[in-house]
Amino acid sequence: MGKMKEIYEMVQDSTADLFIDAYKHAKTNDALGFTYNYKFYDIIKAKAMVDLIKQAQKDYDNQLIDQLEDYYEYQADIKRGK
Repeated sequence: MGKMKEIYEMVQDSTADLFIDAYKHAKTNDALGFTYNYKFYDIIKAKAMVDLIKQAQKDYDNQLIDQLEDYYEYQADIKRGK
């Protein structure tokens, strides 16, 4: 559960792309792992985290879109006097 919390925090504060870049850099250099945010990640576990990050980013974006739609519908209803 701790990794999922860490992943969602990275998605929310927009640092997930930095983690993905660090992973890609380590993979390009054939490293066994890398340090990100003062923690060491081995390349295999980081790959799994990158997959989860990409899915979490999609889910987070969809959630934001839904919230914005609801907000703008509410604002339109207010302007129409409903």
